[in-house]
Amino acid sequence: RELQPEEILKLFEEKWLFNRKILEVLDLSSSQMENKDKEETVAVRGVIRYMENQFIIGGNGNGPLDSFVAALRETSVPAFNITAFHEHSVGQGSDTHAIAYVQITKEDGSIKWGVGKSSNVGRAGVAAVVSALNQ
Repeated sequence: RELQPEEILKLFEEKWLFNRKILEVLDLSSSQMENKDKEETVAVRGVIRYMENQFIIGGNGNGPLDSFVAALRETSVPAFNITAFHEHSVGQGSDTHAIAYVQITKEDGSIKWGVGKSSNVGRAGVAAVVSALNQ
C-alpha cells in the first residue's frame, strides 16, 4: 500500500530526528565570547549519555557546532570529522525552525548522515551530529 504523508513523517522522525539509542544530549548550554582581538569564540558545557555512560562535556570553537564536536573529542565517542553540512529554514517569520543535514566520516572511514531540527539555528547542527552518531 502507499504510505500516507503522516506515516512517512513519523518514520523519518523515528529514524533521523528522535533516535537517541547510542548518544543523547541531556543538557547543553553555550556562551559567546569575544577576545581582545574581537574574535568570537563559543563555549559549550553540558552532559551527554553515550553507551549508557554519562559524561560532563565542555569545549570551545568558532560556533556551537564546532564547540560541541570539540567537547565530544574529550569523551569515548569515536573520533570523526564533519565532511558535509547543509542547513535551511522551515517555515516563515520568527517562528521558523532550522533543519541541518550533516555528513560525518569516522576514523574507520565509515560515512554517516544525520538530520537535526531546532528552533535554535545553532542547535540544529548539534542535533544533526547526534543523529549521525546514532545511525
